[in-house]
Amino acid sequence: MALTCSVRALGHDRALGTSQTRLLALDRRSRAPMGTKPAFSRRQVLARSSSEAVAPLRPDIRVKIGIAEGSGKLDLSDCDLEVVPGEVFELPDLVELSLAGNNLTVLPEGIGRLASLEKLQLSGNRLVHLPDSLCDLESLEGLWLHGNLLESLPVDIGSLPNLKQMAIAGNRLTDLPDSIGLLTSLVELVAAGNRLERLPKSIGTLSACRILDLHGNRLTGVPETIALMESLEELWLQGNPTLKSLPAGLGRCASLRKLSAADCGLEGPSAVPPELGGLPELVDLSLYGNKLTSVPVELLRAARLKKLWLEGNPLEAENIEALLSFPRAPGAHSAESASDQTAPEDDTAVITGIGLDASQLDGRDQDPARPPNGPKILRSSTLSNVHGYFKLERLVGAHSSLSDPSPVLIVAFGSAPGTPNWGGVLRRVRDDFDRDSHADVNFDVLYVVDPERSWYHGGDDRFQDYDAAIQSVASAYDNVLFLGDSMGATACLLFAHHAHVVHAFCPQIDLSKSSIRPGEDPSWENTLKTRALAGIDNCDGHLHVHVGNWQHDIQQVHPVQESEHASVKIYGVDSHRLAIALERSGKLLRILQSSILGFYGRMSHDSIKRISNYP
Repeated sequence: MALTCSVRALGHDRALGTSQTRLLALDRRSRAPMGTKPAFSRRQVLARSSSEAVAPLRPDIRVKIGIAEGSGKLDLSDCDLEVVPGEVFELPDLVELSLAGNNLTVLPEGIGRLASLEKLQLSGNRLVHLPDSLCDLESLEGLWLHGNLLESLPVDIGSLPNLKQMAIAGNRLTDLPDSIGLLTSLVELVAAGNRLERLPKSIGTLSACRILDLHGNRLTGVPETIALMESLEELWLQGNPTLKSLPAGLGRCASLRKLSAADCGLEGPSAVPPELGGLPELVDLSLYGNKLTSVPVELLRAARLKKLWLEGNPLEAENIEALLSFPRAPGAHSAESASDQTAPEDDTAVITGIGLDASQLDGRDQDPARPPNGPKILRSSTLSNVHGYFKLERLVGAHSSLSDPSPVLIVAFGSAPGTPNWGGVLRRVRDDFDRDSHADVNFDVLYVVDPERSWYHGGDDRFQDYDAAIQSVASAYDNVLFLGDSMGATACLLFAHHAHVVHAFCPQIDLSKSSIRPGEDPSWENTLKTRALAGIDNCDGHLHVHVGNWQHDIQQVHPVQESEHASVKIYGVDSHRLAIALERSGKLLRILQSSILGFYGRMSHDSIKRISNYP
């Protein structure tokens, strides 16, 4: 098992994590100064705690531990463990340890004896607290804790001088300890889908941090000290409904390239600081789904800004005119699509497009008067008074116009990172149709995103809000195709009763056995599973589930394989990022093209099925 990964891609990779229960209230004031190693850690001389397993080892576990004695790597993921075998802590040379996907409620203090440990993965367990001894692991570089029930982190979490990656998404954290600012080697911190209300001022001292993901929390503000994060390249704040403004200090984060504060509570004239226009590396700025009546025109002065997304805000007409009248540099490239937020970046380009919705452009010409070199309008429609992100875009053929009705709707569900998916690949589908004598084929795309990392509230009553919103759009079309990956694939199944064709890539169905999940209790998870299976059973169309050969994903689709309403295709890809692998091989385009052409009667369902099963 490959243990290194980007923790930002939690919804896509096998980044596994951990959380634990504090067992011993030890006085931490005796810790040696950071950077020095005491001759004996007090925890290293502790007797084995009662939480360490003393029962006879299962033969398979014994074999794995025996191999680890020589390799320094121990993978005990998905072994149905309820306690950690005590023998694990007798491996002083262990470098990598995975206990992900088990049923652990406690991580013993003995973890502190593994002084050589560099990577620790404990995601997908039932851990509520972490032992203080975790902070003795001074060699630790990667710590994956997502998908547990963590309510707090150890107060001395900053005593991990070599930590580079930490994933704590999908827990129940309400704050972060002040010591987190001591993690000066930290490159990625993913804390999405928690209950964070505040950030410590010390967050600004994370001088090496390039990716900070805080989406789907309850933040009320961001400290001005964030200005000190000189290496920060990506900041994800979307889905924090109580976040009313952004700090002016963000304008001093000179390395910042991507900033999203979409679907928050931004409002008022000072909610978005004009200082952001001075960011020399900013390429993409997402402010859609807020309560903004105006944004500073100075934002468009950002030297490399390409896209500014403002849909779903009650912008005043004067502000829109000022934005559209802002000139862009000669030679800047035109934007192709309102959804292609992953287009290749050109360092010479400046603002190429501003995302606006139909209500913001109400009463205006299709292309209002603006300077020849002004920014292009990235036009779409949004659903008002609904929870989450719903944006409808027309992708018409070369022989059609925007006024021509489309018989096909593609609903593209976003995955755990909380941003719109699928825009780039659907644009390539459109372009291929224009080249291949299918220029008359039109389809609309509804981009749906859950910015809270809540699995579309599949286990609670707010599920009904998503269901009603999807139905309100899908009911107007004769042909509906659902498309989703990971958390988005789960959404495909939850709402499958609205679709005629479904392509779900690596869904999670039984969250109790998934390492990628929100921090919810078993009853919530069971409700989601029941709804997903009901969606499959109530789908009157063709439902295709695609997975790689990673055992975790195969296990998740076992209930689907037992259904007569769905087909499951297993590919020789040992990764949760199957959709990306299929896109690179060209297979994904063929699957989508064949399904769309099938709606037009140009390809039979048997032909579509053959393409889906093509290796």
